Amino acid sequence: MKIIKIALALVLLATISCVSIKKINSLEKREEKGIFDFITKKLDVARKWVEVRNKYNEIVATIPTQIASLKTNEEKAKKAFEIRHSARMSCRDIMDKPSREKLEARDLKVYKNKDGPTYDDLVKKLKAKQGKTVDMDKIYKDIIASSQRTNWYVNKAIKFFGFVLGKSTTDTEVEDAQTNLAEDPAEKVFEK
Repeated sequence: MKIIKIALALVLLATISCVSIKKINSLEKREEKGIFDFITKKLDVARKWVEVRNKYNEIVATIPTQIASLKTNEEKAKKAFEIRHSARMSCRDIMDKPSREKLEARDLKVYKNKDGPTYDDLVKKLKAKQGKTVDMDKIYKDIIASSQRTNWYVNKAIKFFGFVLGKSTTDTEVEDAQTNLAEDPAEKVFEK
């Protein structure tokens, strides 16, 4: 179902973007200012989405390096969570207000907090998953690994937006880092 929704969104965006880019000159000539302004605003928002997501992915990709020197998995988990949460908040600060408000509303509904889950929320959730036998080291490893995973569907959609809008999002260090993480889920950052 998610794939269908994403595909429909991509088709809609591609149609709007392609039509918008081709029609901008003719719209200016016809002085259809309202439509021209509408299309321009939508394109500006899409460009901002690309910029914000790329920044977010760049920050998240630095997590393994930033936590590598820490001694325990607990310290690494807390730092990884902190970096990821900081990336979330700083990127939301530069988003357009309607997009930010939608994400905050979603987080409020899902996590009961407009800023997303807290570290303690994650620990509590992972403890509940384990049942009676709680392995804290496994919980820390799960937090470290999950802090480095971003939403694949969102990344692909943003990559597509970047292509349509002429903002390159291919062959970046971020994508390379995420590909490596997908193949080896943060094993190299765990204490030995």
